[in-house]
Formats: sequence, C-alpha cells, structure tokens
Amino acid sequence: ILTYFIFMRILYVAETSQFDDNHPRNTKALKIAIARFTISAIVVIASGLYLPVLGERIVNLMGWNQAFFGTLFMAFATSLPEVIVTISAFSIGAVDLAIGNVLGSNLFNVATLFINDAFYQTDILFAQVTPIHAITGLLGILMSSMALLGFIIKPQKRILFYMSWPTLIIAMCYGLSIFILYQAG
Repeated sequence: ILTYFIFMRILYVAETSQFDDNHPRNTKALKIAIARFTISAIVVIASGLYLPVLGERIVNLMGWNQAFFGTLFMAFATSLPEVIVTISAFSIGAVDLAIGNVLGSNLFNVATLFINDAFYQTDILFAQVTPIHAITGLLGILMSSMALLGFIIKPQKRILFYMSWPTLIIAMCYGLSIFILYQAG
C-alpha cells in the first residue's frame, strides 16, 4: 500500500510539473469537480457496503459457489463504475486516463489484500481462501501480461471481432477462468 501511494505521489508531481505557471488554474471549477468526485465516491462506498450482504443471500438462495459468484457477479457489479469511467475517458480521447483507470484499479485492488488481511481477525486471510483462486489469480496475471505485451509491441492489425491479438487472448483467459470457477462450484 505504501508503495502504491509513493508511486501515486511521483505520478502527481510529474503530471503537475507539466503545467505552465503562466496559465493559472481555475480554482472554482477545481473545487466543483472535487466536490462532485467526492459525492460520487460516497455513493460508491455506500453501495459497496451493502453489496456483499446481497451477494451472500444470492449465493445461499441459488446454491452457487462463493468464488464463482464473487469473481463473476460481484466483480462485474463493482467494476461497472470503472467501465463507465473508462468508456467516458475514451470518448473524450483521454486514452492514457482510461488505461490508467483500469491498471490503477487493478493495482489498488490487489494492494487492498494487505488491508483486508489486517482486518480479517478470524484467521490468516490467505489460509481461508479456496485454492481455486490460485487459478483465477494465474489467469489474471496472464491477462495483465497480455495487456503489458500489447503496450510494448503495439499491434497494428485487428483480427477476430475487430480485436488485436492481445485483447483476444485476454477475452479467452477471462472466459476460461469463469468456466473453471463454474465447474469447480
């Protein structure tokens, strides 16, 4: 977590150093944007507090595996704001903002395991997790690796369904992980 915040500070300093001192910032617009951002974050937090309760009810009523439901449905529901932000960023041409949102969210989500382990006092968090999450984690690493490879290689050609080959592999890995989780449950 500390490393995450250190890198966020480094990025902030690098980005703000690009501003020219001759162009003053609009502080009123900045305050309004920060207020709207804060209100939106509060709504997301409030929703997030109730979502696990509903998720557990659905798992119990449907007889599904928690790992499957968490990986597919809970992850989908909690990622919807990220998807909307990413699409919105793409629509205004802010490609790096969109990709930063996706990768930064992934980075932060994995880093929260530190916090979750600290608050999970019943036992050691990793000792309680089912082994199926190792497969999910490995496929997640493969998906992230494909994204990184795409950033480095920069494919110039689209293939199946108008996707580049790294994107196609990412989609296949995601489908495989959902299939494996469903079969395990």
